[in-house]
Amino acid sequence: MENENPAGIVLKKARESGLVISRIPKETRDIFVKIAEESFADDYGLLLKNLLDQALEYQQMKAILFYGLHEKIDKILECVDKDKEKVDEDGQKTIKLLNGRIVKGGKNKDE
Repeated sequence: MENENPAGIVLKKARESGLVISRIPKETRDIFVKIAEESFADDYGLLLKNLLDQALEYQQMKAILFYGLHEKIDKILECVDKDKEKVDEDGQKTIKLLNGRIVKGGKNKDE
């Protein structure tokens, strides 16, 4: 087995577990470094892992929250429109507001 240079061993280990990211906007880098200093004891790797975990969790929650959203909105609007305008026994239009209050007035358009 060939004896390797100690610096070469350290460099090889750094390449296996390290990550170099370039072309980061200055403001983004400054925020990243500040968060790492304040909350992660300057551990950039731990901060990156935490941010990645949060991003993946957000994607899962977004999918759950917004799944079928258009159908739910359409159903709510259908219910609101159905109860919105009615004609009472006296022939007056009644409008039910979202807060539950009923406003009477005007005559039916058919008359």
